Amino acid sequence: MYATLMSRVGLPLMLRPTRSRFDRHAKEIRARQFWPAERRRQWQWERLQAIVRHAATTVPFYRERLAAAGLRDGELRSWDDFERIPPTTKDDLEANFPDRMLSDVGDRSDWRWFGTRGTTRRTIVVNDFLKRDLGLAGIMVSMTEDTPYQYGHRCAFIPPDACNALCGVEGLRETSVLRQVGRMALRRSWSDPDALGDLRSLVMNNWVKRQTLLPPFGAEGSEIDDERASWYVAQLRAVRPRLLKALPEYLYGLARHVERTGDRFPPIAVIKPMGALMARPIKDYVERVLGGQVREDYGSSDMGPMAFDCRQRTGMHLFEDLCHFEVVRDGARVADGELGSLLVTELHNRAMPLIRYQIGDVVRVERSPCDCGRTTPRLFTEGRLQNALVRPDRSVLTDAAIGDYLYRQPQVSDYQLVERAGDRFELKVIPRNGDKASGLLAERVRRFIDADAPVRLREVKTIAPEGSGKFCHCKSASYAAFGA
Repeated sequence: MYATLMSRVGLPLMLRPTRSRFDRHAKEIRARQFWPAERRRQWQWERLQAIVRHAATTVPFYRERLAAAGLRDGELRSWDDFERIPPTTKDDLEANFPDRMLSDVGDRSDWRWFGTRGTTRRTIVVNDFLKRDLGLAGIMVSMTEDTPYQYGHRCAFIPPDACNALCGVEGLRETSVLRQVGRMALRRSWSDPDALGDLRSLVMNNWVKRQTLLPPFGAEGSEIDDERASWYVAQLRAVRPRLLKALPEYLYGLARHVERTGDRFPPIAVIKPMGALMARPIKDYVERVLGGQVREDYGSSDMGPMAFDCRQRTGMHLFEDLCHFEVVRDGARVADGELGSLLVTELHNRAMPLIRYQIGDVVRVERSPCDCGRTTPRLFTEGRLQNALVRPDRSVLTDAAIGDYLYRQPQVSDYQLVERAGDRFELKVIPRNGDKASGLLAERVRRFIDADAPVRLREVKTIAPEGSGKFCHCKSASYAAFGA
């Protein structure tokens, strides 16, 4: 009843002073998931043409890049024209941001700067109001589609970077909706874009999602001690969220603590990994120990929400009305079901368009029908591009394949595999149940990854996070040969 009242009555009233139309956008996004594929592709093509024309005429970087590709006016006459545009890389962003990457038209007072939480690199993007509003809509669709979680239910987040997860680069200046309204009334700032943006974020976080943000695990790395883990479990018991979203390593650490100590974990219906790939053995383990259903979505701070899974849990349905997606290898499209590097073009952000942006993930896409009735393609993420191991025969071992193999080894609780120059590998292992990791494990791994030299095995007590707070379980020196 509460969720129904929130959706039909409370939400429209709450959003009215913020100018947000995310609830309407969310309904439209849901509907387009069931459109015939050709209708959606034509709808997407028209928006793709518009954003490329906009970039060609208002963004210095793309004005030059499109002219060099023979598209001086940005007019696309065919999909082949579009695919002549070279991919945009993170190096391009770093070399040209901000002046050459931002549009020279538009109301900049309504733009917001966001820092990404990449595993190995951070970049800055700028979003206009429509992009942010559509992003909120996509997030809420991914949280509520085919799940017990609905608007107004409580949720809890444990991100690697709590401040950035809440408010981006600039930060919110208030934490209470009512205090923010009071500040705006005193200062008569009802039309101020920053004040309205903060109000909208506060309404979303505090009233719509009813979000509790818990701090990251800290310096313990992948291994959290029982005293600190008990604090998190106690916080979750007090909040009683319907949905919990956290780094896979955090969820795994909580599950191991609960199994080891018998600590009473609260009933949480939906458990979502965030920020990184979750290996299949870890998903199964977390579901069994913590009791909730593990559901997945896909997105990034660069591009926003991009895909979510349905009740069938056979891949994640792409938001084709928010972005255009390509899977390529050696610069060419791959067939359905084949591995490739993901390129994403955002269809609505006119402040900082990103065209054929190489997001850095290895994926595959299936276009076969899904039993849920949605007609959108389904995305399967296989890990980060820079983590993929490329064998001499050009076959690829992804994060997903390596994690599925190593987490099934009885001696391995957690690991980090590091490839060094000259086909040398080091395998850091946290032994399961305090057992010793034997040399037989190193030999099995050597055969699995097809290495010429022996794999050096080293027992460790924890896996350290990267500078972003995320974890990297495979570090590759050969990924450049993937041919993205």
